[in-house]
Amino acid sequence: MQHLEGAVDVTVVDREPTRVFRVGTKYLLRVKRHGLDDTVSTYPTQTALQFFMQGQQPLFPELDEVRLAAGYVWDPDTRSIGDAVISMRDGLDNVVWSVVIAQEPGTGSVAIRPTPTGPTLPIIDVRGDGATNGQADETR
Repeated sequence: MQHLEGAVDVTVVDREPTRVFRVGTKYLLRVKRHGLDDTVSTYPTQTALQFFMQGQQPLFPELDEVRLAAGYVWDPDTRSIGDAVISMRDGLDNVVWSVVIAQEPGTGSVAIRPTPTGPTLPIIDVRGDGATNGQADETR
């Protein structure tokens, strides 16, 4: 957080138990530990639940803020800190998107790798013959 202090258009609030920073008027970020499955480490208080709900100001869309969780990936098996991560969720458990931010060794550049979120789409057999991708299932 100390690296953000003094940055243009960045406001930092670091008062336990709350750590947030605002970028401009649009983005509000909380610092949270992320699990390997994109869960965040937080107590489900009313304040935390409200923070992660998106679209709280429908009357003034131009003033609507985007609330994000920034932090690091925590591996509980090895008890180690992984890459930096930023995620957007709509509610505590509904991850809209998540990106891993990793510094490329020796280059000074940063790579952003999106993490797939949400359920995978089912394959629906509308023909009734068990065919997939236009091919009949030969094991029948």
